[in-house]
Amino acid sequence: MSLPPDRFPNVVALAPPGPDERFDRGLDVLVRVLATYGPRPPG
Repeated sequence: MSLPPDRFPNVVALAPPGPDERFDRGLDVLVRVLATYGPRPPG
């Protein structure tokens, strides 16, 4: 399911064009979010 471009033009413009790129971006976001819950380096 995709967002309607007439209601969300800015979000649709940021979305990668193909399913592979969308998967890669989604995976990158998921990994970054999970990394925020990891241990902090000493310092």
